[in-house]
Amino acid sequence: MDRKVKGYNILELLFIISLVIILGYIGLREFQIYMARERLKIAAEELLSTVKLARSQSVIGPFHHGIFCRNTTNDWIYFRDLNRNTFYDNGEEILISALTSKYGYGIRIVNTSTVFLFDRTGQALSTGRFGNCTLENAFGERIRVTVDSVGRITIQRE
Repeated sequence: MDRKVKGYNILELLFIISLVIILGYIGLREFQIYMARERLKIAAEELLSTVKLARSQSVIGPFHHGIFCRNTTNDWIYFRDLNRNTFYDNGEEILISALTSKYGYGIRIVNTSTVFLFDRTGQALSTGRFGNCTLENAFGERIRVTVDSVGRITIQRE
């Protein structure tokens, strides 16, 4: 009896299934890295736009406006400096408060607390700690938002 067997044997099926699982894991990992990178980019762009808003409102209005980046609570606060002491304290009016956790798991502020404060000409006021605010995702990628002494605002990937 000469029978022709049609189909696959068990080893061939196991090989195909293991290959699909391995490729799926690699694809899932790359997708997670891509999503973390995009969330970091979105958080940095929102911080950048908030800093630009603070600078423009300082030029328009009678009060200094600023951003306070806190690494202890992983958030930033856009405030109006009502008591004109060039720092964020209890006497300030909070206009926007943004937690980095709203951009997804793992976004955090890595440098020490930083204040960006602008005067009526749009230049940065020196509080001794202005300069940059660095955001980092769960995979260690970083983006830094920097304000120099003349008020130029830049964003760069580290």
